[in-house]
Amino acid sequence: MAKKIVSQNRIFLFFSLASVLFGFMQIMITKGAAWDTVLFYNWNDHYMDFFNHIRYVDSPKDVYNISMHACFPAFAYLIYFAMNRMIPADYAVDGFTIRTSPYGNMIFLMYMLIVTLMFIWAVKKYLKIKEAEQFMYMVALLFTVPFLYLFERGNIVYLVVVLLIMFLMLYESDSPVKRELAIICLAFAAGLKLYPAIFGVLYIKDRRFKEAIRAIIYGILVFVLPFAFFGGIDGFKQFLTNITQVNEVVWPEGCFNSLVHTVILIGYKLGVATETSVAVGKVLSFVYALVLLVAAFFQKSKWKTLALLSGIMIWFPMWSGSYTITYMAIPLLAFANESEEKRKGIDYVYAVLFVGIFSMIVTNSEWCLKLCGYHLTVALRYVAMVAILGLIVGEQVVAIVKGRKRKIA
Repeated sequence: MAKKIVSQNRIFLFFSLASVLFGFMQIMITKGAAWDTVLFYNWNDHYMDFFNHIRYVDSPKDVYNISMHACFPAFAYLIYFAMNRMIPADYAVDGFTIRTSPYGNMIFLMYMLIVTLMFIWAVKKYLKIKEAEQFMYMVALLFTVPFLYLFERGNIVYLVVVLLIMFLMLYESDSPVKRELAIICLAFAAGLKLYPAIFGVLYIKDRRFKEAIRAIIYGILVFVLPFAFFGGIDGFKQFLTNITQVNEVVWPEGCFNSLVHTVILIGYKLGVATETSVAVGKVLSFVYALVLLVAAFFQKSKWKTLALLSGIMIWFPMWSGSYTITYMAIPLLAFANESEEKRKGIDYVYAVLFVGIFSMIVTNSEWCLKLCGYHLTVALRYVAMVAILGLIVGEQVVAIVKGRKRKIA
């Protein structure tokens, strides 16, 4: 039986959906100009996270030699290779030609339809609330800025999000077959983007060590075997070179995409040398990841554990696209599932903060642009994410302090 939706869920749904309504109204009022706060700033590069990788794999054994941006694991290029085979040779000249061709458009449309159908199915299966609220949560995710930006980039992160939701859907099943499928979903997710492997921590935390070992084995197989089709050992070496080079890319003015670049942004505003900011940012990012990982091991709440692990995926890598904040959809869905008996007053705060991430604020905020170089919608979602993670860790610290005081008393 569906659980009764709690007031904190209603708060999130009301404000998030209201922002969707007003956001699209503002886009219409401005005759589309408000889209500039949502879409990628480079008008020549729309959807190219999709089409570039289809072009990179035109010659499978040379995929990692074409560009340092060919930095996905080989498993991802199995998918891109299948789509590349559907593009006539005359149109597979470069990513831009593929994008403007009817073949490229049709393949992108089919890919997005398939992944969206998978998303809808996974969310519907995972959420234990009424169908009406399930639908509202889907709208609150798919029609807010983080996901719309992800769609515009065409990044494979969308598929990774779906696989992780499927993993959680199957993780606690009573069926051994479904639990095995959960491990496979996790291995596939990690095979596409590597850092989802952090979710394997759940097996260790729950003392499901046999499944943890199988997850490691599956993960290694999914990661290693596809390189046989994409340059073998030499391709693997070049992959490591590419991913290293991409993660060494520094925006001198900084951004919110990662903790390192956030430190660079603050340093830039304060006149600190970029090299110094990078060094400080790297140290802080490791401390950040370690704190969140330790907190995840001792966290009892399911959704808060998922938030901590998602926070590592989003902000720990030195270079991380701003679409990766869509990973916060995973703890949000778990938050929606939490029973009323487990709710606390602070969950009202968490509900509002989740609105800060999943909203459709398209206001052309000049003051925010002057302050940090980004529109309000970008700054707000990262502030909200950090606030959620900070509150979770803060709650744990307070609980530890109170526990020690009781022991002393």
